[in-house]
Amino acid sequence: MLVFSLSVAWGCPEPRHVAPCVCEEGSRGPEVQCSGVRVGQLREVLDALGAHMRRIWSLRVSGTDMSGGWITGALGDLDVAKVVLVDANISDIQLAEDAAMHSLDLSSNSLSRIPRTFPVGLRSLSLARNDLERLEAHSFSSLRSLLRLSLDGNRIRLVDSRAFLGTELSLTRLDLGDNGIGEIPRYALQGLRCLQGLRLHGNGLKDAPADRLPPSLRELDLSDNALDGRNLHFASLSLLNALDLSRNSIEDLEPGAFRGTQVEWLKLGNNRLTFVPRAALKNLTRLRALDLRSNRIAVLREGDFDGFSNALRYVFLQNNSISVVEPGSLSALVSAQWLYLHSNDLREMLSEAFEPLLSTLRVLDIHDNPWRCDCKVLWLRDWSVSEEGRAVLSLPKETRCDNPSRHPLAHLNASTCGAQSRHLSMGLTVMLNRHLRSSPIVNVVLSVVLHRAVCTELNLSYEE
Repeated sequence: MLVFSLSVAWGCPEPRHVAPCVCEEGSRGPEVQCSGVRVGQLREVLDALGAHMRRIWSLRVSGTDMSGGWITGALGDLDVAKVVLVDANISDIQLAEDAAMHSLDLSSNSLSRIPRTFPVGLRSLSLARNDLERLEAHSFSSLRSLLRLSLDGNRIRLVDSRAFLGTELSLTRLDLGDNGIGEIPRYALQGLRCLQGLRLHGNGLKDAPADRLPPSLRELDLSDNALDGRNLHFASLSLLNALDLSRNSIEDLEPGAFRGTQVEWLKLGNNRLTFVPRAALKNLTRLRALDLRSNRIAVLREGDFDGFSNALRYVFLQNNSISVVEPGSLSALVSAQWLYLHSNDLREMLSEAFEPLLSTLRVLDIHDNPWRCDCKVLWLRDWSVSEEGRAVLSLPKETRCDNPSRHPLAHLNASTCGAQSRHLSMGLTVMLNRHLRSSPIVNVVLSVVLHRAVCTELNLSYEE
């Protein structure tokens, strides 16, 4: 009898009682989903649920026109921990302050102002992708347990300095991305003492003064703005661990821009950098991942990665214009495990530049480069077909020679290189001897130089 009573009290009703919605047993309790139902049908389903049970874990309603509003009492005596009302054309909503709800998602609706009342026990609130234009003072003052707040994808331009009062000691995640804020509010964010993650992407920011941000931040997203790299300093954010500056207009970064931080994950992709900004990066002794993809970098210089600790594991340099990798430029990457150099302008790979890394690499991606397959890449060919190389080289079949043909690098037949080089070198030396017989020293020097030149330009044959 006990098992039966629990089943009736907490299990899903028969499907016919909740149709056209669906109720499924989740790990935390019944989960109800309603898609495209009419408001009248939804009310009948909620009444049926309330008659059968006191509590469900989640209610998800999508595609139902609720333009008439969601009024207090719609849930009756039914306790719902997680409510999702999305794509429902909601322009106003009233929810009981004492509702037993800890998560509310009202994204993709038509809200033009912050609702006046919320369940005071909310821990997660999403108002993303609505029509909000401003955050007034005390917009969330009743939500003293709120941990996560999403306001991205609205049209917010004004943030009152008192907008987040009441959440100072609880809020840990705040998303203000894809709005039109334009300038980081001077005082609105400073008092959020527990804030660890802040997203400000896609706001047209031209400056990002760190002193307007709470020092508790560990993750900061400033991507897709209009930052040019000047006056970017993050020393006041001593706990900062992850920083996204991708998709801006950064041409350079000032020395010491990240001094005093604990950044381990740094994204600088899709900017206008022409060199690795080593003066700014040298203080990042805890860096684990560096993303420099899709910039305008043409040369990797000796010393570009000096000063890094043994923590750096991931290096993303793809989609640049890199044509030169100077010897010693990568030697400091002694702990790198993932190195992405694909989609650049690399024609040759000197063994002295890369061999120090091969013992630690787990992934090396060099495809989509115009490789010139001459004697200088023989070492790479040998490594790529070795057991170690096959395990590390990414997309080996796409790593092809641009000159003399489009064969995969692994099909290069190295056996002809030495013989043809000696033959051509001797021939050229004999030819020059006919004109320079009076200078045997010159003959010897030219012979050596020409041997190297011929080896560089030699077109090798391939194994099919």
